[in-house]
Amino acid sequence: MPRCPGQDQRFWKPDDIFEVQCPFCVAALEFWKDEPHLKCPQCRRLVVNPRLDLGCAEWCRHASECLEAMEDEEDILCKRLVREVRQLLGRDQQRLDRMLRVLRSAQRILEVEGGDARLVNATAILHDVEETSAVHEVLLKCGLDSETARRITDTINACCSDNVEVSLESRILRDAVNLVNLEGELAEKSGQLRREFIDHTFKTRTGRALATGEVSQLPHDRPE
Repeated sequence: MPRCPGQDQRFWKPDDIFEVQCPFCVAALEFWKDEPHLKCPQCRRLVVNPRLDLGCAEWCRHASECLEAMEDEEDILCKRLVREVRQLLGRDQQRLDRMLRVLRSAQRILEVEGGDARLVNATAILHDVEETSAVHEVLLKCGLDSETARRITDTINACCSDNVEVSLESRILRDAVNLVNLEGELAEKSGQLRREFIDHTFKTRTGRALATGEVSQLPHDRPE
């Protein structure tokens, strides 16, 4: 079943993650728009998401499957990682918004190219954290084992390499970062110069298609 556009994080905007005050003790709680409720970290009482909108569940024939998918392990891990990164970055909204844009781009490429979703999601969220030790600490705090944490940090480090043998996940991350970082530069180029720049810069055919705006031509099947 295709993921519901309302719950698919690729289509989310920065304000789909927001803070509200606990009605019992006025502590700050950070909600994702699809979270029904959270336990307040201060008073430990259950707080309902004031912006939750699941009206589609009343009529959509896929409602039961969709609501189950909201508890997908990868989605839960993404939310935990984003929360930890938001704490590290503080109130730097520009970097937070950029991180979410990189994550959305990486997920779009992943959908076509394939690869390890956990590696791609985690590296997209954590790639802008400067200290490798901080990345490792966040991953362990979110319940990942040391070996998986090492693979994630290695993938982040490898995304800057020109080695053609780097992993698919590193190439996906690199293309996702470049789609965000080079948006302005891509807009200034045209014709053959633009094509050569894209071919040289982007390492997956899906990344190149997104960079050229040829989204309608993205293959539905993963490349061989």
